[in-house]
Amino acid sequence: GNKPMAAIPETTEIHPEPAHPGSRHSARSVALEEERSQFLKDLPSEYNTVGSSAFFHGRCLAPAADPESYPNGVLSDPRVTWASDQKPRDDHDAPSWLTATEFCDTKAAMNMKIEKLAQLLRISRRTVVYSGAGARDCARVR
Repeated sequence: GNKPMAAIPETTEIHPEPAHPGSRHSARSVALEEERSQFLKDLPSEYNTVGSSAFFHGRCLAPAADPESYPNGVLSDPRVTWASDQKPRDDHDAPSWLTATEFCDTKAAMNMKIEKLAQLLRISRRTVVYSGAGARDCARVR
């Protein structure tokens, strides 16, 4: 027969073991805090201009999309996989530049984003993922 599902707690918090001075865990915690601080220090304080290469890749990767910082063009603009001049949804207001056009990153951009995501997960104190079908489609998950 069917087994009843176990109750899922509303919130679950994971508390790491307390670090002891001089322990490996303490050194790792200090290193992660330093990496987190440096990441936040390096994060651009302003949002990117709509339509710029940096806009497609977000604040975390904006420097890699800037031709002055990376003259070899590490990150190129994503390719359009489906073009539209229509709004993405008609049930709420959207800026004039926002359309239902769909994009897909180059392999180099996707790899860099995966590396950045891994870094963010590693230095995160708490992680929340909010995703939709677009992440699955671009990653070619079937």
